[in-house]
Amino acid sequence: MRIDERNSFQRDKFTLAILNDPEDFKCTKGFDCGNADLNEFFQKDALAHKQQLLAETYLLQPRKATEEDLIVPVAFISFLNDAVLITREERKGSKIKFWKHPISFYKKNGFDFLLEDEPGDKETRIMFFDLKRYKNGS
Repeated sequence: MRIDERNSFQRDKFTLAILNDPEDFKCTKGFDCGNADLNEFFQKDALAHKQQLLAETYLLQPRKATEEDLIVPVAFISFLNDAVLITREERKGSKIKFWKHPISFYKKNGFDFLLEDEPGDKETRIMFFDLKRYKNGS
């Protein structure tokens, strides 16, 4: 496994390194943390989540193993994309500024509506940004 300097972290005894290639994810196959759901995620779903730009998975292992180009997993961690919530509330005495029309700001910056016609408040809409579109340069 090639250690990506930009997306890794080394301390005294451990290295935290990102799993980039399908080959890197082979190290998850024999890992057992004692939780069947987590084992299944890391062994079967983590690579697909990376390919769909939904998550990044990292391996924690002894630094000595990294230096000897071995894979000795101690732990795995995945960071998943979720949501950014925007609320329109006034805060008196606060220096926080809220946009009057955040929807137009996000539309202008490439976000799309999840549903074209949502029931209820037209001032609050569910929007998303397709990361695959960004990655592919479209």
